[in-house]
Amino acid sequence: MQYIWINGNSDQGVSPDNRALAFGDGLFETMRLSGDCISHDQLHLHRLMDGCRRLNIPFSQATAESDFKLALAVVESSAHKFWRLKYIVSRGATDTGYFCDNTVVPERIMLLEPFTRDVVSLQQHGVSVIPCRWRLSHQPALAGMKHLNRLDQVMARQEWSSSDIFEGLTADSEGNWIEGTMSNLFVVDKTGCVITPRLDNCGVAGVMRHVVMNTLCPKLGLLVEEKNISTFESADEIFLTNSLIGIVPVTRLADKTYKIGQITRGLQRALNTKESGL
Repeated sequence: MQYIWINGNSDQGVSPDNRALAFGDGLFETMRLSGDCISHDQLHLHRLMDGCRRLNIPFSQATAESDFKLALAVVESSAHKFWRLKYIVSRGATDTGYFCDNTVVPERIMLLEPFTRDVVSLQQHGVSVIPCRWRLSHQPALAGMKHLNRLDQVMARQEWSSSDIFEGLTADSEGNWIEGTMSNLFVVDKTGCVITPRLDNCGVAGVMRHVVMNTLCPKLGLLVEEKNISTFESADEIFLTNSLIGIVPVTRLADKTYKIGQITRGLQRALNTKESGL
């Protein structure tokens, strides 16, 4: 079951001249819906609008909010508990060539489908990950954005096919570990400090990463730092985050095993409390 809207319409197609198809010229957000709300919707909107500003895409937040209401109307009348919403903003459709002026009208593609993955099991039991050989491209001007150019992630994801491996970690050109192909990376060192990689030159500044750094860690009185991670030798705990899976512990990285520590568990509980509104 999948619902698709193009520019707010369920019976409209995508033009082959769309710059999202031709050049990856645009941005996207992946969100979790439950009941009558989109989890962390304001953070998703903030990142989307910041990306539009940085890419000079003249897009209105009110348009996105109106589109989201279409998705919520479906969710509210459904028996499914959780849904995944992918929202794409393209610069629009133009003639052949890279150039376009500011008269081009942005286009939106919205995909909604039930989210059935057993996230609770992932969160409780942890996952296995591998280090990827593929290196992330260096481009400070695009760092942090969730733009449509995902070839780095596509190529890194080809490095494993086993269902026993949940995720692959990717490093930058200097060997600093940055993120997973679909998640942000956190390490808890032996002093209890929560560390996540700097995203100055590459990587996606995830919404759940923001929640952990700016809401959950301060709430629990945990020190959190952004800094380069070139090795996991000092790691006492490792966990991954994204908007769909929340906070998921890493129990194996390559051939080394890790415990699910108290800090990871504390952050999970704090997130569950925040999202349940308790």
